Amino acid sequence: MNTHSLASLAVLLILSGCGFARGEHKMLESADLIAPKTLKRASDVQLFQADARPKLGCVKTAIIADNGNGYATREHLEAGLRKEAVAVGADVVIIRPAGQTSMNVGTYGGGIALSEQINFPNLVGVACRTGTIWHGIRFVPDQKAWIVRYVFDGSPAQKADIREGDEIVTVNGTFLGDDPFAWDREVNAKSPSTTVEVQVIRSGSKQRLQLVLESPK
Repeated sequence: MNTHSLASLAVLLILSGCGFARGEHKMLESADLIAPKTLKRASDVQLFQADARPKLGCVKTAIIADNGNGYATREHLEAGLRKEAVAVGADVVIIRPAGQTSMNVGTYGGGIALSEQINFPNLVGVACRTGTIWHGIRFVPDQKAWIVRYVFDGSPAQKADIREGDEIVTVNGTFLGDDPFAWDREVNAKSPSTTVEVQVIRSGSKQRLQLVLESPK
């Protein structure tokens, strides 16, 4: 088979309409805070969008991604993320906004040049391992500061007088802005009944509050 025929075959395979995806992951330093989860099926992995979180505190385990060919569907990509989560011992994936990259594929033969732009969709997420505690806080997503977006009624956070709009700046004396894994280490990986000291900024003043972690209800 000559070079032109090989190139044409490569384009045909890419454009054939058969969707597939390939996963990859990079472990995070917080992965060792909670033992790996053992799941029997990849379908048992829970998927959440970037602005949602599971009720249980979860520890960030790995950055995972699934990269598809031009015909990979959302279903293909989500299945790939689930498989990567199982591979790193995680039971939850927080999905980042979908994206895609592209490339031009071309051949030349018989005096005719062919060119096709192929879009390669991908999904990226954070694989997490759920712990055993509930704190009842939802943070504003994708912010450098840890701003409280929502506090659940009856939650440990509400009992500690943590309020919506508070900025949590330290946890057990560690500045959250300096350590992206401090909340996982000092809160999400802890056991029920553990007391955590948080410092918040509210209306320009700092306050120290005692957050007593609980089992989920």
